[in-house]
Amino acid sequence: MEQSISLQQRIDRTHESPLFYKIFALVAGGMFLDAADVYMASSVAGAVLKSGWSTMAQESMFLSSGFLGLFIGSLMAGFIGDLKGRRVAYQINLLLFGGFTFLATFAPNMTVLTICRLFAAIGLGS
Repeated sequence: MEQSISLQQRIDRTHESPLFYKIFALVAGGMFLDAADVYMASSVAGAVLKSGWSTMAQESMFLSSGFLGLFIGSLMAGFIGDLKGRRVAYQINLLLFGGFTFLATFAPNMTVLTICRLFAAIGLGS
């Protein structure tokens, strides 16, 4: 009981530092990018289906690969963070997400786009 009171008092005395606001901004930015990725994926899927660039089966693989990548990335994040540290884990996920998103812009077909989406989502999930 006494220990929980001292913990509560310590939390009450804690003030936000500039580091707190930097971390808050990074987390908020990551959540924004995650939401934008999920919402844009459905728009992209509809547009490429309408243009005839893909089939309905390819569309389902495209959308499913994003969620599979998020799942794999969230599992890997803890292991990478424990093994190499959170800073390195964050840099790896930014590299994966940014690199494969950039490569996806040059995808010649739907299969390559789906693979790029899978690896970008792994980075985003972690």
